[in-house]
Amino acid sequence: MMIDRWISTISLAAILSTASCGTAVIREGDPLWKVPIVSRENCLSIDGNYSGKGLFFRQFDDSSINYSAPKFSTFVRYERRISPLDAKDPREQRKLFDANSFVEVRKISSGMEITLYGGDKLPYEGRRISFDHPNVGCDASGNLVLREFSRVGGAELTPRQAHASEVVFHKLQDGSLEVHRWRRNWIKTMRSPPRKENQVTLIFEPAY
Repeated sequence: MMIDRWISTISLAAILSTASCGTAVIREGDPLWKVPIVSRENCLSIDGNYSGKGLFFRQFDDSSINYSAPKFSTFVRYERRISPLDAKDPREQRKLFDANSFVEVRKISSGMEITLYGGDKLPYEGRRISFDHPNVGCDASGNLVLREFSRVGGAELTPRQAHASEVVFHKLQDGSLEVHRWRRNWIKTMRSPPRKENQVTLIFEPAY
């Protein structure tokens, strides 16, 4: 009887200790979106080929950590690698890839397809964006908006966190693509202002 009581006490202590370490995810609050999504149809076209290589390609990634919801961006696999495992000189292979590489953006029936091409004009990586996803749409001016939201559970020395990110794509008259990205980060709670907030604007020139 004493042993059972001792085991129960230890189990309860372990549960309380685990809870105090912050393993539970942060309670969801207002992500403070800067740009309202007003429509999911007839967004302005951003079709075209763009420079920027991997940096531009990554603007379409969905890095959300939400195990109960699908991502708006899915991978498209190809049979080739940027630096093949059997390449005699991976650095030369990378130079070949970077030379004249570009990213193609095109609208498809269910959304958008983004493809990264190497200097050899062959596709290496792809993404598909679904317009049916709640975090994809158009702002009041018809510009494409992508949103990401994550809640991360803490560990013994890591506090619970939440991250919100939104990206707006605006095509300029010269064919360049202007990309605005806002990021916000909360620690422990979303009931207070973000601990960190920043905005970045990038310009990606057309690739011919």
